[in-house]
Amino acid sequence: MTEQDVVAAQGNLWASIKNYVPSTGEPWTPSEGLREAFFACPRHQFCHAFSLADRSASYDADDWASRADWLPQVYRNSTLVYLDDGGKPLPSTTSEPAFILYLVGLLDVRAGQRVLQIGSGGGWLVSMLGRLVGAGGHATGMEPTPLLAKRSQADLEKLGIENVAIVCDDAPRGVVRGAPFDRIIATATAPSLPFHLRDQLADGGVLVAPVQVPGGGDEVLVLRRQGGSLISSKCIQGWVVLPRGEDAAQPAPADLAGSALWKKIGRRECAHHPWSAVPPGVSFAYATLGFRAFLNRLGARLEVVVLPSELRRPGGATLGFGLTSDVEGSAVLCYDRQIVGFGSDVEINRFLRWRSIWFDLGCPMSEHFALRAVPASAGQATLRPDEWLGERTEAYQLIWSVKPPRPEGLPRLIQEARRAA
Repeated sequence: MTEQDVVAAQGNLWASIKNYVPSTGEPWTPSEGLREAFFACPRHQFCHAFSLADRSASYDADDWASRADWLPQVYRNSTLVYLDDGGKPLPSTTSEPAFILYLVGLLDVRAGQRVLQIGSGGGWLVSMLGRLVGAGGHATGMEPTPLLAKRSQADLEKLGIENVAIVCDDAPRGVVRGAPFDRIIATATAPSLPFHLRDQLADGGVLVAPVQVPGGGDEVLVLRRQGGSLISSKCIQGWVVLPRGEDAAQPAPADLAGSALWKKIGRRECAHHPWSAVPPGVSFAYATLGFRAFLNRLGARLEVVVLPSELRRPGGATLGFGLTSDVEGSAVLCYDRQIVGFGSDVEINRFLRWRSIWFDLGCPMSEHFALRAVPASAGQATLRPDEWLGERTEAYQLIWSVKPPRPEGLPRLIQEARRAA
């Protein structure tokens, strides 16, 4: 393998990164500093045993000197699955390079800062963070998989990168060595806002945190610490790798076919509606992500269910999302680009009213909302007329609003939607 082989492979991947279009549709141009960090930290130097995301091929490349033919697999805009020494998948994957470097751009890393990456995997991204902060700064990677933590630390030392350290641990609950950090980025999604990371963040610091949306998909929140609160500057849709460890618990899809409700109502449909037009090439899950995120902001928790066999079509979905009520003997399910009500019409009427309000608001997507996350210890928050209270836990309360220009009648519509919730 020659240096020209590596530079050519890097150039192919960088072209994908430069041409990446965020879900918001806003133009994005990688900074010169990010470009320099990318080319200074070759991705293959942090890849040992790995497979393609579809598991169609596996590679064991501890010795890259004779493996120039494998470079195209590493330097393409797709995820890779890490393997252990026996070739079995580890509970960790890489992120899609273009998307994750776009998030690094939103992180706005500057020279001399202290940066924390949660879920550092093979160490490629945290090595670039170290390059961005320069000799006067420091980057820390937290990686819960011991083998990956060991490999990445060894790779950093081999490459002579001295301002980056790897800590083998899950997402921090106590104070991390080196805190407070000026920037924190989580590269695996969390089931809810990781508000505890505020304690690791300096006042005025920036946190980039992916959060799951009920029903599938994620939102990435860009938050700045202001005193005890976290204030959003951007919220975007995306699909982020799942974590492992104590924050990785994923609720299993409900077994609707085995439930008492399904045995009661069976396949007795009460209503059937097509979903609005979905653009060609766009999955139903992605097309509904904005609506599901909207319901989540109202406190309406959608369920993911395994579709009973009698509802499945050849080549169709095996999972759906919706609402169920044992008390009302009612269910509404969304799958295969349709909305179907079962039993009584209580749940489907409520669901359709929510969708109508969402339409009246102009079908707002993730980027149309703003968030204030304030500590629960602050007591009842004072809300502006255009704000409403979302999720509330023992640690925090979420306050949502719609970014300008705000649709006419916004307070009335939000109040009506919350009454339905």
